[in-house]
Amino acid sequence: MNNFLTSYKLAVMMKEKDFFVTGTVRENRIEKCPLKPSSEMKKKKRGAMDKCLDTNNNIGIVRWNDNKVVAVVTSFESLDPKGEVQ
Repeated sequence: MNNFLTSYKLAVMMKEKDFFVTGTVRENRIEKCPLKPSSEMKKKKRGAMDKCLDTNNNIGIVRWNDNKVVAVVTSFESLDPKGEVQ
């Protein structure tokens, strides 16, 4: 899914209907997820990341610094294991 429609609430709603989703998400649509703000992530080197998992709904949100700060919400994949690439 793209970031125009994707939100934490939509991921929860779709999961309740047995649809699994993964998509980029805008910063104002991640609810109260305690991720580091984009302004702080921009100061870190490329590849820095932060993640949070809603264990009640099994929804994960990951934010990382690539060419710009990107956030993804998923109800399908786990947040671990992670690895480094070049």
